[in-house]
Amino acid sequence: MLIRPFLIAHPEKHTDQPDVSRGTTGQAKVAFALDSARYRADRRPTYPARENTMLDKKLLDILVCPVTKGPLIYDKEHEELVAVAARLAYPIRDGIPVMLEDEARSLSEDEADAWRKQQG
Repeated sequence: MLIRPFLIAHPEKHTDQPDVSRGTTGQAKVAFALDSARYRADRRPTYPARENTMLDKKLLDILVCPVTKGPLIYDKEHEELVAVAARLAYPIRDGIPVMLEDEARSLSEDEADAWRKQQG
């Protein structure tokens, strides 16, 4: 937990005043710092879950299969990056490609053939 030293040393300069009825001045300063941390945690922005996010074209041009160093194909329907040569499909979670071989799904021979035909 991050506690700002300024708040502990000078709680009176902060807009929220510590509850001095909690005990000694030192305990009040610590309680104030903990209350401020809880307040900041409650105020963090929340972002809506991304569904069917379009992968940036520039990012797709940069990324390669970590196994074969070959090109990747974006599968919008399954939210995956497909590496035909390695017969692997890397998942995209919350708009972030997970480029780990252990996390990749193996493609069947039929799926790999279908992607080869679609590729050209």
